[in-house]
Amino acid sequence: MKHAKFYYNNANAPKPNQPSHIGVSVIIKCDNKILLEQRTNSNQ
Repeated sequence: MKHAKFYYNNANAPKPNQPSHIGVSVIIKCDNKILLEQRTNSNQ
């Protein structure tokens, strides 16, 4: 088994070889209004 290498805050870190997509959903409701946000990096 290979050992993991960590590149925390390292500008010389190699590019990831897997997609690093993280998705989170939340509903913010205040005074019967719902806050909506459009992501600029995924057009969703």
